[in-house]
Amino acid sequence: MSYRENSFPLSKGKVNLTTGTFGGGAFLCTVAGDLTITWDDDTTSTISCLEGNAFNIIASKSVEIASGTFQVA
Repeated sequence: MSYRENSFPLSKGKVNLTTGTFGGGAFLCTVAGDLTITWDDDTTSTISCLEGNAFNIIASKSVEIASGTFQVA
């Protein structure tokens, strides 16, 4: 497996984010913080993230960066 297949994709406008609301996707934590997920059934979950954690969030209405720093793909 090459480094391209085993790495986190970065794109302009989706790096070093400290705030924002997204429709889901992959989130890589670079500074510890929290994500607030609103699921399709309108319930919410807050996920505490440590540096290096990565999550692929699916079946959600939105994901909000509540604190910390994240890369989003």
